Amino acid sequence: MLERQILAWIKQASGLDISSSTFAHAMKQRMKQAGTVDQEAYKSRLLTSDEELTALLEQMVVPETWFFRDAAAFAAAVQFVGEHRISRARPIRILSIPSSTGEEPYSIAMAMLDAGFTSADCSIAAIDISQNALTLAKAAVYQTRSFRTTDLSFRSRYFQETDHGYALAAQVRDMVSFGQGNLLALNANLDGAQAFDLIFCRNLLIYFDAPTQQQAIAALADMLADDGLLFTGYAETTVFCQRHFSAFAFPKAYALRKKAVLHRSDELPESPQPPAAAPRLKMPGLPIFEPNPAKAVVPATPAVAQPIRAKPSHAKPAHADVAALLNEAQRLANKGDINAARTQLDQFLKQVPDSAAAHFLYGLIHEQAATTELAEKYFRRAVYLEPNHYEALCHLALLVAQQGRIADADALKARAARIFER
Repeated sequence: MLERQILAWIKQASGLDISSSTFAHAMKQRMKQAGTVDQEAYKSRLLTSDEELTALLEQMVVPETWFFRDAAAFAAAVQFVGEHRISRARPIRILSIPSSTGEEPYSIAMAMLDAGFTSADCSIAAIDISQNALTLAKAAVYQTRSFRTTDLSFRSRYFQETDHGYALAAQVRDMVSFGQGNLLALNANLDGAQAFDLIFCRNLLIYFDAPTQQQAIAALADMLADDGLLFTGYAETTVFCQRHFSAFAFPKAYALRKKAVLHRSDELPESPQPPAAAPRLKMPGLPIFEPNPAKAVVPATPAVAQPIRAKPSHAKPAHADVAALLNEAQRLANKGDINAARTQLDQFLKQVPDSAAAHFLYGLIHEQAATTELAEKYFRRAVYLEPNHYEALCHLALLVAQQGRIADADALKARAARIFER
């Protein structure tokens, strides 16, 4: 009973749909920090102490971010500013939410500075629910884990190495304004003059249940200018596209715009059951169709997915001409020519029937066409062929959750999360 009350408070306060296992782990860590071993007494304390509840919430909000993560989004933002700053006759308004410990909004600032833009061209607001994260962001001193990209030239331009870490230059810090807030509690009733031109909201919806996702998406749609862009995480794009948004043609940027136009299912011819894969041995203890972790999603057409990994996981390596069929199918799907993409996929699967990548792409096509039963079958085939196929697990979990199979969806989410953390 106490646990349910606490989880309900956390969801009301933050929108986060916390599982019992996540709660138990965070509580154990927080109890250790607080120097107590009595679980029931600690739970009772949570019900009477807003300060301790906040501390526990902070324990569960674990930021996983680094500078220039998914760099294509920052390049797309720079292009947008270059194309619109003059017509706006005001600085382009950019929002990063949740901003975590600052890597994302500061990456935006560095990208703008590199392009020759200043605060006269764009303003960057950064909002997060965690006061601890905001404190670290404002301090702007980072450790090596925040620098994970191959190209680290920006570090030599904008950071100074100190005894405590890498200190960010003032010219970057001054570009960003931080504030504490919760997306679900922000004033979404903004008029056109106040709306944000660019919003970065990446890898947040994966922590929400379906009703909370709808609230968050509606709030973001209200806050975004009609011709603005929303940058989301790879695993979230489809859920956005099923509501107020559609994908925009910035490769790998996972950019969305309002006024979504989804492809109707009648635009996609009925297809047969997924082709049977070649027989394979089942390894003892290897989970095949267990409900799995879901961060789910991928760009809707015209950007159906990241470049396909054309390596069939349990097949002989495809000849270059055969692999080209899969690449062409990917290109056609991104272009929106679904029937032609299917033709290429069918040809590829005749020669490489157990390609997880091909089945995953077929799943994406059906997912965007709202033929969910076939989408689920293709995603399951991809997972069967490649049990650690993170993206397929994510999409599968989303579809399962939308059908109300919550326990299965939670299990899929947990499995995907384990893969993501490796």
